[in-house]
Amino acid sequence: MVLNGTVFGGGSDEFYALRNKIMNEFMDNGVKIKSAVPPKNPNKVYRTVLKNGYTYHGAGEPYAHLIGEAVKNSPKETIKDDIAAATKRALETLPIDIISLNVHANLPDTITIGNVTRPMSVGFGDGETYLASCAFMLPEKIQESPVAFISPTTIAQVTPKGLEIRSTALVGARVEQITSKVTARVRADIERILGGKENDPQSIYAFPLYTEWDEMWQKPLVDTPFPYDGTRLKPVVPALYEGLWSFHKEGRLHSVIGKNGEYKITKFWIDL
Repeated sequence: MVLNGTVFGGGSDEFYALRNKIMNEFMDNGVKIKSAVPPKNPNKVYRTVLKNGYTYHGAGEPYAHLIGEAVKNSPKETIKDDIAAATKRALETLPIDIISLNVHANLPDTITIGNVTRPMSVGFGDGETYLASCAFMLPEKIQESPVAFISPTTIAQVTPKGLEIRSTALVGARVEQITSKVTARVRADIERILGGKENDPQSIYAFPLYTEWDEMWQKPLVDTPFPYDGTRLKPVVPALYEGLWSFHKEGRLHSVIGKNGEYKITKFWIDL
């Protein structure tokens, strides 16, 4: 499993209590939790303390165990359906601002995608299917063909032959959608921030993201079982990436690798 995302939408005490309960149950059944480590500061109170006193530092391991346990005895005839269903149940159990990509040893030609809120684009070639968070990270030859975007609360599977949507809803995680109003607002902000900035390109960190763009969707934000102040299950990053992609398809978006401290990051500008 590869998992990407944040704790936004799942950082409440209720979330950590359930995650700890799930991990402790796996430990009771003899499963070794590889991302549990001794606390660096024994006097500090951690919300992710397991039975052995270790603190849990991983993000994807609960989901990997939930899915793996569900399909460990699945026959090859049903493994494709089973892993899609198991991925859906895992994300419904702990729905936060994440996306996961899963591969099973008994199904090596299929990647199962479980998306709550994050960006994911799909490109299609001749007997090839590509996945990327940002569409402009796909190979150039693939970018010339139509690119699909995986919507929030979607379970999908890709093979070399293409994309199959398995489900478009997650119980307990109603994510706000990218509407035409949202698209217009995001495009306007992108053009305002990046327009004519060839001599001063900006990274995605220059964008409002979880500040001004938070107001583009209704409040309260979503029906998540882990409500807390600041809960976010909004597709703000997919909206940004799709907006950048639209300028790229128009031939107006340009990028350069810049430095931010010690890290190399991509910076952009747009032709006016």
